[in-house]
Amino acid sequence: MADVPHDGVVATVVVDRYEGDAHRRRDRSHLRRSADEFTEQAKRLGFNAPPVRLASAEAADATGLPLERGRVRELVARLREQPAGRKILYWTGHGERIGGTFYLACQDTYAGGSFDPARAVSTSDLVSWLAEDATDTLLVLDACFAGTALDDVNAQVKAARGWAGGGDGGEAGFAVIATAEADEEATEGRWVGCLARVLDTPDAQTRAVPLFHRENPVVTFTHLMLAVRASMEGQVPQWNEVRALRPDFLLNPYCSERVKPALRSFDDESWIGDEFSDDVLPVFSGAGEGWHLRDFAARDRVLGALVTWMATRSTGLFAITGSSGAGKSTLLTYLAHLTTRRFSASLPADRRPRIQPELYCVHAALHCRGKTLASLCEELGERLAGLGLERAGLVHGAPHTYVEQIAALAQRKGSLTLLFDGLDEAAAGHAFDIARGLINPLAGSELVKVVAATRPSARRNLPDALPAETLLEVLHCEDPVELDRLAETEGEIALHVEHLLGQANSPYRLAEAEETRRTVARHIASRSNGLFLVATLWARRLARLTTLPPPEQLDDELRHGMAALDSLLSDELARLDPAEPTRVRDLLRPLALAQGNGLPQPRVWLAMANAVRSPGSRTYTEDDLRHVITVARGVAIARDHEFGTEVHRLHHAGFGAHLLGDEARQRGLHRSVVLAVRPAHSEGWATADPYVTHYIAAHAALAGDATLEELTNDYHFAVHASPDILEPLVAGRPAIAPRPALYLQVADHFRTRPTAVARWAVLRATAVATFPADVLDGIPHPPEVFWDDVWSSADRLPLQRTWPAPPGGALAVHWEGHGNGVIHAAGVGVVRSWTADGREIRGRDTGPAGWSAAGRQRGLAVAEGGANRVIATHDGRALRLWRGEERQPFEELYWGGSPDAVTAIWWNGSVHLAAVEGGRLWLWKWAGQGPYTRDLLHVRVLPAGVTSVALLPLTEAVVVVAGGPRGLTLRAVPSRGTVTTEPLHGAAPLLGTGRPVHAVSVLASGDGRGAVLAALDGRALSVWRMPDPLFDDGRELLLHTDSGGQAVSLGESPSGLLVAVREGSEVRVWSGSGTEYAPLPGTSHHKSLAYDPSGTGRLAVADETRVRVWEPHAPQEQGTPAAVRRWRRDPRAQPRMEVAANAAGAFLLCRSQDSDVLVSLHDAAGPRLTGPVLSHPQPITALAALSFGEQWVVAAVGRRIAVVWTLGPGLGAVTGERLDLEGAWDVSVPSIALRAVPGQRLELFWPSGQGVACWERAAEPGAGWSRGPTRPMGASGSVQRVAVTGTREGRSWLSAWGGDVVRVWDLAAVGATPFTVDSVKVRAVAAGVLRTGRRTVPLVAIASGNQVELAECEGRFVTTTLLPPPGGPLDGLALVGPAHRPLLAGWQNTSGRLHLWDVSTERALPDLEHRGYDTSQVASVCGDAGITLMVRGGPEVGLRCDQLLLGRPGLIRLGVPVTEPNSPSPSPTEEHLS
Repeated sequence: MADVPHDGVVATVVVDRYEGDAHRRRDRSHLRRSADEFTEQAKRLGFNAPPVRLASAEAADATGLPLERGRVRELVARLREQPAGRKILYWTGHGERIGGTFYLACQDTYAGGSFDPARAVSTSDLVSWLAEDATDTLLVLDACFAGTALDDVNAQVKAARGWAGGGDGGEAGFAVIATAEADEEATEGRWVGCLARVLDTPDAQTRAVPLFHRENPVVTFTHLMLAVRASMEGQVPQWNEVRALRPDFLLNPYCSERVKPALRSFDDESWIGDEFSDDVLPVFSGAGEGWHLRDFAARDRVLGALVTWMATRSTGLFAITGSSGAGKSTLLTYLAHLTTRRFSASLPADRRPRIQPELYCVHAALHCRGKTLASLCEELGERLAGLGLERAGLVHGAPHTYVEQIAALAQRKGSLTLLFDGLDEAAAGHAFDIARGLINPLAGSELVKVVAATRPSARRNLPDALPAETLLEVLHCEDPVELDRLAETEGEIALHVEHLLGQANSPYRLAEAEETRRTVARHIASRSNGLFLVATLWARRLARLTTLPPPEQLDDELRHGMAALDSLLSDELARLDPAEPTRVRDLLRPLALAQGNGLPQPRVWLAMANAVRSPGSRTYTEDDLRHVITVARGVAIARDHEFGTEVHRLHHAGFGAHLLGDEARQRGLHRSVVLAVRPAHSEGWATADPYVTHYIAAHAALAGDATLEELTNDYHFAVHASPDILEPLVAGRPAIAPRPALYLQVADHFRTRPTAVARWAVLRATAVATFPADVLDGIPHPPEVFWDDVWSSADRLPLQRTWPAPPGGALAVHWEGHGNGVIHAAGVGVVRSWTADGREIRGRDTGPAGWSAAGRQRGLAVAEGGANRVIATHDGRALRLWRGEERQPFEELYWGGSPDAVTAIWWNGSVHLAAVEGGRLWLWKWAGQGPYTRDLLHVRVLPAGVTSVALLPLTEAVVVVAGGPRGLTLRAVPSRGTVTTEPLHGAAPLLGTGRPVHAVSVLASGDGRGAVLAALDGRALSVWRMPDPLFDDGRELLLHTDSGGQAVSLGESPSGLLVAVREGSEVRVWSGSGTEYAPLPGTSHHKSLAYDPSGTGRLAVADETRVRVWEPHAPQEQGTPAAVRRWRRDPRAQPRMEVAANAAGAFLLCRSQDSDVLVSLHDAAGPRLTGPVLSHPQPITALAALSFGEQWVVAAVGRRIAVVWTLGPGLGAVTGERLDLEGAWDVSVPSIALRAVPGQRLELFWPSGQGVACWERAAEPGAGWSRGPTRPMGASGSVQRVAVTGTREGRSWLSAWGGDVVRVWDLAAVGATPFTVDSVKVRAVAAGVLRTGRRTVPLVAIASGNQVELAECEGRFVTTTLLPPPGGPLDGLALVGPAHRPLLAGWQNTSGRLHLWDVSTERALPDLEHRGYDTSQVASVCGDAGITLMVRGGPEVGLRCDQLLLGRPGLIRLGVPVTEPNSPSPSPTEEHLS
């Protein structure tokens, strides 16, 4: 189908009230309704943009000014500014003929008592204004005598746009509709009503031609007008298409993209899930026979409705519901098989449905039984793989990536139809997440249709966590089909039962019993409550009788409805194992408790069965299990697959309810399961059955919080558990503690790193970085983690909780101060809400109109009126308002603008609402209690250059705090009306910033008189305290600090005032005294955060895939004064890291960021002391350090300036020397190196074009620098890196790398020819030394292409060795360890894993696993304790630097002796630093 535009906009002018008429005879009360109805009909024709409205004053108009001629012209100007390709202006009101001119009356046209043409709008004027717009335009004049205007319109359009297309807009179409002839009065709403009736008639025809052919994307303008005229009586509309409108001006509301469904290969069977694939189904009979799907009772009406929906809709959701046994799964299975040629052809003529789907029109069929949101997404991806779903863009655990890729697949291949069965049977706690996160977004995607079957409520609910809403309320479906409530269901059940009773061996099969069979079938149908399952079981029971029962026995057999189901299932189970009926119940009970696809056998199944068997029953064996599987397979149980093995599940969920009993008993059963299958020792989790490690957390959660806590306190379990199951269970717990908080931080890493060693690595690294030392001490240290996590530069963070975001991401948050402290989060078309302890409550959505085109709700505010609360959101086009617990909006405010901020409060029984749009401030106020109507709204607009707003509720008034071009202006809201025009204290602004304020926050003091106000202006944060802003302009500046933040929130903790600012992806936090705490990390840049109004200091942050709730920073933590320079991420800087070791075993760690160098003194146990911040005048691009006697020397280069600092042993007595390096100022120096010749001189090497230059000075600082020799590379290409390596008391070498060439000079041999090492596609180089006996040679490691090579430089020869390949190109190399047994470390910048090689034996060692962040740099020192590695991350983790220790025991386990016989050995790369 051809692409059609969806960029139409409608403007309406409603003149329904007139001045100059005391008796209001001219007023027309129904015109607004007609305009609203016209807007709705226009939406059906593709005009979906928010309408632009103008109406008479005193009701919906914002300004209170009468609707006069000038305001009409302003509206036309606003319409012209709308970025749409199709426009309609609809005018309704009085029309007058004066001479030969037609006028449209404005509100003040009759103000003098009679019609005044000067105050009206003539047709010529209106068309001349409209014709200035070079856009296809339709003018609708719904007024008396409007036909008079046609000639004027025709002439004016031709004059304005040019008959030959020579003027502006000459090619654009223009048409006019007059709803009444020139001498005819128009009846209110008649023409719009006729238009609606035509659009409601899908088979409408014009001139015997279908008006709405579903394969035609557009409707012809003239044909639609003819159809409307034909339906009208007593009024004759006219029209004139002055210049032809574009063919796609009006879109066909009945067009269906389904005419181009995606083409599924006829031999592809990957689309259908295992639960759907069989067409022979069990019938719960002891004989074990099944019935064929082709015998399905042809539910023609519901099947026809479903097939018709699939054939005529291009997007949306069709929901099927009903009680257990109503036939939901059978209906979906039947539908899926009808789309296959083999099944469709096998149907006998009398069993063939009247309406059938097209072949291959279902593209995926899945069952949600036991699935998590993540696992269902994975299966959906597999089902659609045959159609060409792009797997590269899919991220495990991120359902939005699946929705995006599936929507893209539909655009490429054609419309998709997806079936989801058993939503209510999803894994515990996941049914609602699947509905919100997958099914609804898919159904809202263009060209994607979803059919979902579910009971109203989820089967698996966590204890004490019953949802506040049903699945049907969450699903975006207006009218779900309730199978057991349909009028025709009883008749369909009767036909089904009659068919079953007529089968072989039934006493009802005989011809003479035909009438009895029909009567009994109707009787069963009437007593089965619409449930096919009950009717089937009854029919099977009667069919097993040897003779026809008398009527009284029949009534005794047929107990009523659901009350009989339990007994019928019990009989079926007893019939399976008559010799020992308890055995089959005991061995099937674990299947009722099972999670996922089912249970493997025999070990787990038997352990569960013996744990939950009936009191007094015996212990069961594998023989018992085999027997039960034999008799029950194909009857009560079915086979499936999971974890690469066969599993078994109950065929129907009804058996589960029968076997388990009430909720309290189920909780005890789940606890028994946990105790039975968990390993006896923590280390046993490594070898536990996959079912146990994957699903035991769900069993524990269903047993209660205490059982779950026992599991989560075991780190071994957390490492081996499935994060898809465990994370939402941990996140939903009411209390927050270090262990669950740590798990929540690493869960996403666990999803992408399934191996145990990788999970231990990230768990320990996260603990050392962000938690107190005792947390790391409590984490086991398995032998495969051969390193120790010693220290991290990462800031210690407070604990946090995370909740899954609404669909489309968490874009905005609000925290209520009343009741349970509800936290709301807005996403795309949805608002989710939780109590402060994490219990989710009833959510909200934008309603059916927004399900398929929901906007991103970037603003969220709540007027906290208890049960009458009003929630407001904006999506950049309109404001939507919800009241109380209502699920859908009670009001949508459109005015043609683009709101970019919203705020609301409840004050003295009234709702105050404010929005910022286009520099204007909009204010609404209405009584918050009682019924709502628009007539209650008091509206005011202030065109005052407002950029942000907050409402401050004080005891005596509400104050509007508006951010403007130069600061904050305060205005009081009077008790009547909306806001005064004059600012408080006559100052605008009252609180100056000197720059435009784009974010503001306010906090009223406890006495109701004072307030704290905060403003962000793009460069700075300013916070003031005002004791009495209403009556006194006195203020105190509490905080003024640099900040480029986008959002600000004020709050309180027990320790006092807190200020939080969203700056980039992190949140900066200050106390009221100006102390800055560690920033809180995030993943998005959304401009929303909110403190707990109750004063706990907790902070909610909207962070894309999560809603994060942070505990306050601990008061005893030392913050950073706001005046200290923070890392600004200067793009001109290149963050560097260097280490320098001394003979005493200590080493200096130097890290550059922006123009600063951070220095700290360490040993193998961690940092010993922190030195001063060394500041450079330019952004730093190169760094070097060394130990020089008892002093430390640090050098840094920015631009062409080198600064060399000398520090004392305690990192004090700093001296700095500046050197100006030759070269172009804007060409950065990428690398430098230092060399110390004890007692003689200090040398600084740096790249200079195609060589290495040198500066040198005497040993003491201040002795003066002089130029040393320059060493040419002798090859093309600039030098990229330089390094000095050597031994403390012996020789040293200078290495330089440029392009594909490496040169190594012996620094003791002045003028000697360098060693040459050539390679190709060089990506990284590392330099060191290798000592064998008394011989020491320089060593160079090169990453070239996909290989790693080592070069030993000795005499005149270079010996090259290839190491085992790392599995991909490397971006960095470092030689670490002792000179006699060096190790090589290599990494990729997009991975945190370090590959290790033993250089001496040329073998690969186990990797040092990813620790939660990507590696950018590695440095090392070697000492008595082992090899210390300093590993630095990139900007995404704030240049975090971690200290690791490869201790001697771990190295020995790797086969790497670290002590040279009879001789301690320094590091191969650090020896030059002595």
